[in-house]
Amino acid sequence: MKIIKKALVYILGIWIITLGVVLSVNMGIGVSPVSALPNAISMITKIDLGTCMIVIYTSYLLIQIILLRKAFSPDRLLQAIGALTIGYCAKLSKIILAGVYTDIYILKLVAVVFGAFLIGIGVSIYVGIDFPPIPPEGTADAITKVSKLSFHDAKVIVDVTGVAIATILSLVFLGGLYGVREGSLIAAVLAGKFIPVVKPYTAPIVKWAMESK
Repeated sequence: MKIIKKALVYILGIWIITLGVVLSVNMGIGVSPVSALPNAISMITKIDLGTCMIVIYTSYLLIQIILLRKAFSPDRLLQAIGALTIGYCAKLSKIILAGVYTDIYILKLVAVVFGAFLIGIGVSIYVGIDFPPIPPEGTADAITKVSKLSFHDAKVIVDVTGVAIATILSLVFLGGLYGVREGSLIAAVLAGKFIPVVKPYTAPIVKWAMESK
């Protein structure tokens, strides 16, 4: 019973994250750093965002293998579950939010802030569950194991690298900055700030999932 509760809450947290991500994508003024690269690939290839997230996030495992070498443990492959979960949740969120869009700039900003709020809620739920992390966070963890960097600094490196690659691909293949704009900065700054704000309210959900009964 406990494993079922944990799985449900884990999926709930990741699904809420994708709602925030897709809402930001729909506004067209920039996406969160963690979704910048999959979004750029999606725009270039015309493959849906969910599928691109699955492929790109799974490829992060290769980076971990290169970084850790013999220290790479087989249980890290379970991060593929996180990649599949976030990819299919993104597909669902795309369907749910298909018609959500506005041409009014101030409303776009409000939507992006709300998207960051949703990401904060989702992260505060999913990280509390003892399940495999999504691969970008697993990669940040791998960096900490081969360097003296803190997890926060390693996560910044992973995010900045993803945004930089997305920016280059956007400029080369799309002829401009698409997906990496002011909304990306808003999401990068606010999503983390929202986590401690919402954590007292999401903690009961995590506690329920972790109870043995």
